[in-house]
Amino acid sequence: MAALTQRDDAWAWWNQLGNPQKVLAPMVGASERAFRMLCRRHGCDLAVTPMIHARLFGECDKLRRDVLRDLEGSVEAGDRPLLAQLCGDDKDVLLDCASVCQHYVDGIDLNLGCPQGIAKRGHYGAFLLEEPDLVCGIVEHLSSNLEVPVTCKIRIVDKDNIDVTIRLAKRLVEAGASLITIHGRTKEMKGQSVGSVNWSQISTVIEALDGCVPTLANGGIEVFEDLSRATCETGACGAMTSEAALEDPSVFDGSCEDGLCLAEDYLGLCDQHPPLLKFACGHVHKLLFRYLQAPGGEAFRARVGSANSIEELSDVVAAVREANIARNESTWYRRHRTAAVKRVEKVAVDVMAEGDDVMGGLFGD
Repeated sequence: MAALTQRDDAWAWWNQLGNPQKVLAPMVGASERAFRMLCRRHGCDLAVTPMIHARLFGECDKLRRDVLRDLEGSVEAGDRPLLAQLCGDDKDVLLDCASVCQHYVDGIDLNLGCPQGIAKRGHYGAFLLEEPDLVCGIVEHLSSNLEVPVTCKIRIVDKDNIDVTIRLAKRLVEAGASLITIHGRTKEMKGQSVGSVNWSQISTVIEALDGCVPTLANGGIEVFEDLSRATCETGACGAMTSEAALEDPSVFDGSCEDGLCLAEDYLGLCDQHPPLLKFACGHVHKLLFRYLQAPGGEAFRARVGSANSIEELSDVVAAVREANIARNESTWYRRHRTAAVKRVEKVAVDVMAEGDDVMGGLFGD
C-alpha cells in the first residue's frame, strides 16, 4: 500500500474543534447529554453520543425521538464539540440516519469497536473489522455524501499480527475517515476476559499512519494521569476513556471529586437535560459504587435501582450522605479484574495442593 499523505482537511477540522485531547467515549445508555455536561465541567474536550443503531433509528419512532431529544439544542447547551456514533452494516441505511444527525454534531463516528454479543448478532461493531471492503465502502459512501467529517473507532483486529490492523486503518483513511480511534484490545477481550490494554500496539498503528489524520488512543485509562501517559506513549493526539469516567467524571481534570458530590451535580444537570430514567439510575449506581459496596450501603442499592424519578434518586443520594457511610475502596472500574484475580488465586491454591512441580506451567515460566 502506498504511503498516505497528510489530510489537510482532517487536520483543519481537528484544529477547529480545538485540538481536543481528553475525550469521553460513546457508551450505550451512559454518554447522554446530562452526563456529557458533567464530564465537560471537569475538563472533557470532546464527547461522543451513545451508539445510535441506524436501522432502528429509521424504524422506531420512539428511539428516533429519544436520539433527537439528546442531540437537539447541543449548541445552546454548550455540548460541543460532539460526535454522533452510528452502528450498522448497510451504507444507505447509515447515510439516512447520519443525514439527520449531522445537523446537531461536529462529525459522524462509525462504530467498529463494540465487542458484545448483540453486535455479533446485529452484524456491526468490531464484528465488521474482518470485512475491510464492507467497512471502507461504508466510510467512502458517508464521507462523500455528508456535510460533516466521518470518523472511525476500531479495535486491534489480530493481536498476533498488527499489520492487519495497520492495513485496515490505512484503508479507512483512504476511504475518507478524518479521525481514527484505536482501542488497544481485540474483540475477544471483554467482560471477565478483558485483560490489559496494549498501548504498544496502538503506538505501532499510529506510527504507520504517520500523521495523515488525527488519532486517539482508547483503553486502560483509569486515572487522570493515564490520559497524558496514553497520549505520550502512543503518539496519539489525545486519549478516550469510558468506564473510568462512569465512576469518576473528574478523571478529566484530576480533581478526584467525591462520588456523592458528583452524583448531586449529575442529578442537578438532569433537571436541565432530562435523560431516560434508567440512564440516570445507572449513573447514580456507578457514582456511588464505593458507598453502596461499603458496610451500611447495602440498603441503598435497591433504592437506586427502583427509583421512579430524578427526585427519588436525589433523595437516595441525600440519605447516603446523611448515613455518613465510610466508603469502600473497591472500584467499579476494576470489577472484572478483581474477579479474574480471584479465579487465578483459587487455581493457584488448588495447584499448590497437588504439588509445586506444576506451578511453572500455570504462570508460564
